[in-house]
Amino acid sequence: MGGQVPTNQSYGDWLSKQSKETQEEVLGKGKAAYFNRLSEKHGPKDAIAKLVRDDGSELTLKDLQKRYGKIES
Repeated sequence: MGGQVPTNQSYGDWLSKQSKETQEEVLGKGKAAYFNRLSEKHGPKDAIAKLVRDDGSELTLKDLQKRYGKIES
């Protein structure tokens, strides 16, 4: 989306500066809402890390709801 992330910026930092529409296109509407909530609490770099498992696979919306409760997207 729009090229590469600058080398001096984490993916989470880059994503946090994008429009809501871009975040939803990249992550999906539900996951974008979790990313933004977690970014407010932990910062964008850590928030993006909380959306993936230790093996690098993405958490499902159901997984995120179990971990962090339901939120409106």
